[in-house]
Amino acid sequence: MNPIQPLTILIALRRPNDSARMLDTLSATLTASFVIVPEQNALQKTQELLPDFIIVEGTEGLITTKSIKAMYRCYTKCIVCFAAFDDAVLVHAIFANADAYFLKTSTNDAMIDCMSRLQGGERYITPSFARNILQNPKLDNYRKITDRLSIRERDFFRYYGYHYSVKQIADLMFISVNTVNAHKNKIIEKLDLSCSRELKQLAAEMLNILPK
Repeated sequence: MNPIQPLTILIALRRPNDSARMLDTLSATLTASFVIVPEQNALQKTQELLPDFIIVEGTEGLITTKSIKAMYRCYTKCIVCFAAFDDAVLVHAIFANADAYFLKTSTNDAMIDCMSRLQGGERYITPSFARNILQNPKLDNYRKITDRLSIRERDFFRYYGYHYSVKQIADLMFISVNTVNAHKNKIIEKLDLSCSRELKQLAAEMLNILPK
């Protein structure tokens, strides 16, 4: 994000009234250019504007987030709002790789804190959601895989699951193609796989659990 230019924030909540309220909350404290669009147009508008942030909602928001995160050289930070967190969306949410998960019933101050943390390079998860993640047994398989990988190897694993080429991953991670191949070979060894094809299939399966 360019610190000289004002932020661009795209708001695409399910109900127009909710988008308007979110705009009122954020515009009171943030210097930004706000764009409100219908939920179904969120992905298209993100591709056009490449905003600094997008605020989306629920399962549709998770699907939009997953698509944005798979876009090559798109650095938009995604905030997903929920009316409530339950087991039906919990695992889908964490695999969407959003930058923030926010409960709509939270206070305005919490939303401002969320935006502030994101601007500082952090992620944000509503505390109650974080507790549910830690207690959910469905994430055990994912943890068993990623706990064996370094942070950079996890980044590669995610990009590889999105079917990016080695050259594209090198560009995204700001490393050489040789280093990317080294990460790939190390992951294959750590996960006891036999080839790149098995690794790509596993990574894609981990990322492809959102409902159609």
